[in-house]
Amino acid sequence: MNLQVLAHNVKRLRKANPQFATQGALAKAASLPLHTIAGIERGTKTPDHDEVLKIANALKLRRVYMLHEEPRALQAVCYRSGKPKLAYERYAQEILHTEVARWLFDFAAVEELLNDKQPFLLKPAMQEKAKGGSPAAVAGWCREILAVADHKPIDDIFALLEKAGVKVFATQTAPANFFGFAVSEADGGPAVVVNVSPSIPVARWIFSAAHELGHIVMHSDAKNNSQDKELEANQFATHFLMPDGKPISSNCAIDMQRYGPYNGRLRELVIRAAKKQVITRSRAAEILGMGVGDMCVLLGAKWMRDDLP
Repeated sequence: MNLQVLAHNVKRLRKANPQFATQGALAKAASLPLHTIAGIERGTKTPDHDEVLKIANALKLRRVYMLHEEPRALQAVCYRSGKPKLAYERYAQEILHTEVARWLFDFAAVEELLNDKQPFLLKPAMQEKAKGGSPAAVAGWCREILAVADHKPIDDIFALLEKAGVKVFATQTAPANFFGFAVSEADGGPAVVVNVSPSIPVARWIFSAAHELGHIVMHSDAKNNSQDKELEANQFATHFLMPDGKPISSNCAIDMQRYGPYNGRLRELVIRAAKKQVITRSRAAEILGMGVGDMCVLLGAKWMRDDLP
């Protein structure tokens, strides 16, 4: 455990959360003595597993975010949401960015270990947009590249995105006014992040995913977002999902057991890496957000003392 990394993370995340302006507020929420929080933030206290877990739970974070260096901040994202106005909304957005950045970092690391980086198949459609193609034309190109038959509804938008080489991050812990955002290749993408909270209709999940794909294909300069680009992304999504103008099919299905922050293709890669022993079982469990024992069961392997993190 790197105490300086832990100290930086605890202090940074505590100060970003309006509920924890003081060390005492965090200590109370985590049911820990004030001197424990103070010592951790100074880098002089070595906490045990339970203490780190209590702090992570109070901050509404996974333990892994406490122990690793802060991932490189996302630089180029297109947001499908209103701008956060309240302090707790800004904190929720920062936590989501941190979670996505860490997920993309882990994704890239496992791909590199396995030498299995999936190509992005829709670059020809990006060239069509560069030539002045309309959102409808670019959407048609994408359907053709992905071999989606004319007028056929898209039954699983997330599976189709993964087929295209787009990473998919589905979350239920995003800010209330957030629907999704796109991450460029420069930040470890292309990737789409979609809010799949039960309070949001499934049709909105699907449209948001297609909307963010539109940003990836048409707006590589994602930092310079605008209302015109939002309208173009909406037009793209409409023609990509519903080329004949019909409503989104009620048969559109998203298997949420497969798609979560650490499922989908990343899960398959991590399991392969653990079986090949290019990463430890404890690291595999950490990436997928599960216990080491559960990882051993998933791998059909016997739990060993060496599996301890």
